Amino acid sequence: MNKNSSFFVFIFSLMFYIITTGCKENNAVQGMFLEVSSEEISQEFDKAASSVLVPVKTNMNENDWKVEASDSWIAVSKQSIDGEPGINISVSDNDTGNRREGTVKLLSSANDVVITVTQYSGADIVVEGDI
Repeated sequence: MNKNSSFFVFIFSLMFYIITTGCKENNAVQGMFLEVSSEEISQEFDKAASSVLVPVKTNMNENDWKVEASDSWIAVSKQSIDGEPGINISVSDNDTGNRREGTVKLLSSANDVVITVTQYSGADIVVEGDI
């Protein structure tokens, strides 16, 4: 083999190595999960300030996922529930006279989860069992 052939074999081998090992990070993410049960994916509140704890199912470390609220009237934070992961969703008083809707997002490299948050106003007729 001459020097040019050896160089091209080296470059080809290096490129092959980079391409095949560059996907290992994605393979690690495939085994990770972040979930909220279907019963918890929609949260409804009356007009008063209130909060709810929502369990989160995950095999990720707490630092590997985050939460954020779409609107300033919704506050969300991570909170342990009996030693298991969870989030606390809080809403402020709704004195707007209108129903409000927003979202809470759980974000991770594995997947994202969106929880719909609805807060009724004093003008809405709400049957107590519906909330």
